[in-house]
Formats: sequence, C-alpha cells, structure tokens
Amino acid sequence: MGGKKKTALDGESRRGSRKGIGRTHYPAESARSQCARLLRHLREHGRIDTREARSRLDIMSPAARVYDLRYKVGVDILSVINPDSRVATYILKPGGADR
Repeated sequence: MGGKKKTALDGESRRGSRKGIGRTHYPAESARSQCARLLRHLREHGRIDTREARSRLDIMSPAARVYDLRYKVGVDILSVINPDSRVATYILKPGGADR
C-alpha cells in the first residue's frame, strides 16, 4: 500500500492492463506532440483516416491537428471525405512535408 498507484495518465495501458494487453495511452499532452505523431505517421504511411488517427495515434480531434499542420507549419495535406461514411482521409501530398 506504500507505492504510488499507476493510472492511465502515467502512460500505462488503459484497457486490459492487468493481463498486459491493450494499447498504450499517451499522457495528457500538447497539440504539438499530437501534430508530431500525426506528421510522423503521414511521412511513413502517406495517409490516415479519422478513425485510425483516433484508435492508433490516440488523437481525438485529428481535423484540428491537420489544420495546425497545414496553417501553422505549412504541411501540404489533402482531405478527402467519404460521402457514405463521412469519415475523412488525410493524405500527405508528395513533397508536402519538406518544411
């Protein structure tokens, strides 16, 4: 009972942590670190959709981070919205992250 209890905010898994399964939770963080994670993913994979950004990168407002990358950093990202599912896919244009 003497130690500090680990919580999801300490960077531990949130789901299934007793069994060692689940995904890593990023601690409460700045928009800057979310933008860095999103840009890294776009450079490696070229694209990401809203659902994937939320589940894999733990970015709950990917549209806001794309806005930041576009207008504050100058990264050239194309947004394509699927009319059926209304899910946005963000695509890094060739040469779009050279800055």
